[in-house]
Amino acid sequence: MSTTPTFIYLIEAQNGLVKIGIGQKVRDRYQATRLHSPILTRLIACWPGAQIDEDALHERFRAFREHGEWFALRGEFAAFVERSRGLGVSSIPAWVELKFDNRPAYRSRRNSERRKVLPRFDGAQSGQIVRSVTPKQAKALAFIREYISKHGCAPSYQEIGDAMGIVSKSGVHRLVHGLVERGHLSLLPGHWRTITLAERAPAAPSFGATA
Repeated sequence: MSTTPTFIYLIEAQNGLVKIGIGQKVRDRYQATRLHSPILTRLIACWPGAQIDEDALHERFRAFREHGEWFALRGEFAAFVERSRGLGVSSIPAWVELKFDNRPAYRSRRNSERRKVLPRFDGAQSGQIVRSVTPKQAKALAFIREYISKHGCAPSYQEIGDAMGIVSKSGVHRLVHGLVERGHLSLLPGHWRTITLAERAPAAPSFGATA
């Protein structure tokens, strides 16, 4: 009896993290990640492999894990990624060639959320546009503020998901991206933990890409 082959793949995010994943239809997996991520991403490697191979890679590089299947591009892991870059992928686009896709379904869901909102948070810098939030966004923002106050850095996406009871990684990304769009959070490309409060955000380095 034949089985459908699976592939190990690497997806790189513009913030310096790389995802180690496994799937049968890698391009579909990548497109799903691209559509739901608030950060630009690109597929950089793909090769035949089984679940045991993915597990072995996760264990090997666990010291570099940031959240879920995403690992920080540092040390031994960075060297592994550079050796694997381009494997099984015909071409890797430059960051300046990428842009965020229009997402009708996401916009429709976002518009429905606007009908049930809470008053805006105070404390933004003068001239900064800050829009009202949904109850779920307010709860997430309160958690992020408290976490930063206590630990001096932002929580990971995994920690936000755990605090909010969200299992889906894409659900956490949508929640964070919604707070970014409303002016409460900022994402810092090239930083290990990308989330920061908008009113505290330092200048982020430019990669030349336009979203």
